[in-house]
Amino acid sequence: GRLTVTWGLVQRPLFAAMGASVDFWTLKPATAQWAVTLIFAGLGVRCLVALLVANAGGRNDMTLPERVFVSAAWIPKATIQAAIASAPLDYLTDLWGV
Repeated sequence: GRLTVTWGLVQRPLFAAMGASVDFWTLKPATAQWAVTLIFAGLGVRCLVALLVANAGGRNDMTLPERVFVSAAWIPKATIQAAIASAPLDYLTDLWGV
């Protein structure tokens, strides 16, 4: 549909704009280390929960490799949407003077 076509057109420029807005030269090493640690901790918890959910109720309908695949497939959900969400919010805040 239209949304798929629109997303296909704007996806790469949005990713590029988000990446270009980060100035790595002004980023403190301690902050970068904390951010990376937080990301990996979140991914670890997310994978563990996905693995447990794939085995919910003690039913073993899936093999271990299938459960691992499910947990790996759940890793990237909404990460980009959360990262990009601040841009429209900042725009509207400036527009409305809030």
